[in-house]
Amino acid sequence: MSFDPKSTNPYAPASTQPVAPKKSNVLLYVLLGIGGVALLVCCSCGGIGYFGFNQALGMVAQQIKPQLQTDPVIQEHIGTIDTLSMNMTKSVSEAEQNKKQGFLVFDIKGEKGSGIVMGRVDQTNPQQARLAEGELRMADGQSFPLTP
Repeated sequence: MSFDPKSTNPYAPASTQPVAPKKSNVLLYVLLGIGGVALLVCCSCGGIGYFGFNQALGMVAQQIKPQLQTDPVIQEHIGTIDTLSMNMTKSVSEAEQNKKQGFLVFDIKGEKGSGIVMGRVDQTNPQQARLAEGELRMADGQSFPLTP
C-alpha cells in the first residue's frame, strides 16, 4: 500500500495510482533506421546492376545491327530494321535446347515484318561483336539462315 506524500496524515492511502515510468523506443527507432538503410542500399545496388546489364545487352544489339541490315535475308523479309533488342528469356531457353555456348536471341522488327534472330555472337574483337551462325525465324514460323 502506498501513501499520499501531499497528505498531512502519513497513514492516509494514496489518492492517485503511481505512474509507471515511460518506456523508451530509442532501440526500436535505431533498428528501423538500420533496416531502412540496408533496404535502400540493396535496392540501389540491384537497380544499378539491372540498368548496367540492360545497357550492355543494348550495346551488343547495336553492334550487330549494321551487319544484319546488310544481310540479304533481312532485307527481303524484314526490310529496314526499326527495332533490335536482345531477348534474354528466349536466349536462355534456346541455348539450353541447342547446347551452344554464346547463343543469343534478338527480337527484330522492320517495315516488312518481324521475328527473331538467333545465333552465336562472336566477340573475338571486343570493339565489334558479330553474329555467327545466325538464323532468322519469322513470326509465322518460317526460318531462314543468315549470311555469315
